[in-house]
Amino acid sequence: MKESDDDKKSKVVQLFGDKAKPKVKDGGPKITNKKKVVAKGQNNVAIGKVVGDVHFNALQSPKRQPRTVEQPPVGSVTDAHRRQLQNLVDGIVKNTNGKTEHRFIWKKFKDRYEIPKYQHLPESKYADARKWLLGWYGSSKRDG
Repeated sequence: MKESDDDKKSKVVQLFGDKAKPKVKDGGPKITNKKKVVAKGQNNVAIGKVVGDVHFNALQSPKRQPRTVEQPPVGSVTDAHRRQLQNLVDGIVKNTNGKTEHRFIWKKFKDRYEIPKYQHLPESKYADARKWLLGWYGSSKRDG
């Protein structure tokens, strides 16, 4: 003899007592036969599942921390000079048909000038840095 759903539910309630019953808040759980899950508002993650006639709603994701933008130190290269350095590195990568990657060049650059980021290059070292990259650019044209 097959057990009905009501018999199964009553057995679960007998085994687990009140813990098996859903807690009722604000009029109880939403009853629906729809399979669609809709999350409205900011930072919601749509997680939902219909089990029997009870629809478990979406959970809200944790708030994101605002992104902080680090300013380069005083006396570092200007935006225009940073762009020129980027263009030189792009040219080196292009001339080697991608055999030399951006990250490899920037790693060598930062190691040479002992800086954590290329944006931290002092303006006083810009001419030397440009000359160093131009030397690499010239050799990449011959090799590429």
